[in-house]
Amino acid sequence: MRYRKVRYYMVKRTKRKKRWRTVQLPEDLLSQVDRIIENRELGYTSRSEFIKEAVRLRIIELEEYLMRRALQQKSR
Repeated sequence: MRYRKVRYYMVKRTKRKKRWRTVQLPEDLLSQVDRIIENRELGYTSRSEFIKEAVRLRIIELEEYLMRRALQQKSR
């Protein structure tokens, strides 16, 4: 399986300096991202924009899942 590197940045709030990190994605996954970006009606203008939003949304999903699980365990 071949991978391509993709850069994204994280903002460290204390220094307010953008720091770039590199991640590797399988080429087939990156091709899917590219197809989504090509469809302008979806509103994405770059890989970076799409990947940042996808990661943020997944983090929210996982945090909500962990909160629900913790509440369920407390009610037992």
